[in-house]
Amino acid sequence: MKGKHCDDPLHGITVVVETQGTTLYLGRYHSEDEDGVLLMDAEIRELDEGVAKEDLLARSAKLGVFKNADHVRVPRAEVHSIRRLIEYRRVEET
Repeated sequence: MKGKHCDDPLHGITVVVETQGTTLYLGRYHSEDEDGVLLMDAEIRELDEGVAKEDLLARSAKLGVFKNADHVRVPRAEVHSIRRLIEYRRVEET
């Protein structure tokens, strides 16, 4: 079980927590336990109909997270995946 230890490889990394629904959580990964994932300096986003998730995340990877919560715990049952935000960054074509 993971706790509030800094030995987790994602600790301090900006991540995207995807849910089964239309909610995305972006923020600095702090810790994870049986209750859920704790993010700091987080952005909670609802995907609007017609908005491509990949485009939104690529924009966030380029411009950063627009914090709207100091911290948020994403309940374990809602977590579909956790990935580093940088993985969504697109290589700019010249």
